[in-house]
Amino acid sequence: AAISVAVGGVGILSSASQSAAVFSGFAFPNSKITFLKDGQIINTIFTGADASFQLNISNLSDGNYIFSIYGQDSKGYSSPLVNFPVDVISGVTTKIAGVLIPPTTGVDKSEVKQGDKITIFGQTIPGAEVNILVNSEKEFFVKTNADISGNYLYSFDTIQLELGDHSVKVKFIFNGAISAFGKIVDFRVGTRNISAEPGPRCP
Repeated sequence: AAISVAVGGVGILSSASQSAAVFSGFAFPNSKITFLKDGQIINTIFTGADASFQLNISNLSDGNYIFSIYGQDSKGYSSPLVNFPVDVISGVTTKIAGVLIPPTTGVDKSEVKQGDKITIFGQTIPGAEVNILVNSEKEFFVKTNADISGNYLYSFDTIQLELGDHSVKVKFIFNGAISAFGKIVDFRVGTRNISAEPGPRCP
């Protein structure tokens, strides 16, 4: 027997003689995906050029688990953890299909001179529509598209931002499916430009 759980997609039923969980979805092209069970790393795999992945976790004991997944892009930036509570039942394969790993996000400046541009970049599914939300006293919402390698880049004009602290977060739309937002990245609008150090790479 099998239990199918659809997450942004349609699950597929199949029979199994042992307890297992099968995860499939999309992250970033040719990138590393890490799987955790109850907070402990259990496997890492690599996506294909189309950003897709699938992992079969077999020989599971009956019980309740929290499976977590995160991706790391070609520049070493990571997505947030995506968590899935799963009830494992003897002789059943639980399929979690359509998993969408949020985009990675970085900025080229930790502080940007007001009126200069800050570059927002990251990686997601090739060709996906990338939705960028810049938080300030007024929220700004802009769009771009990922290229054939899943990379996106947007040059945001800070003339419209007040002095002080701001943040940016990103999600994608692909074939009608919408991801959660990725990590929140902070930056400051001030009187000088300071290059950003690479952000934390572990979720």
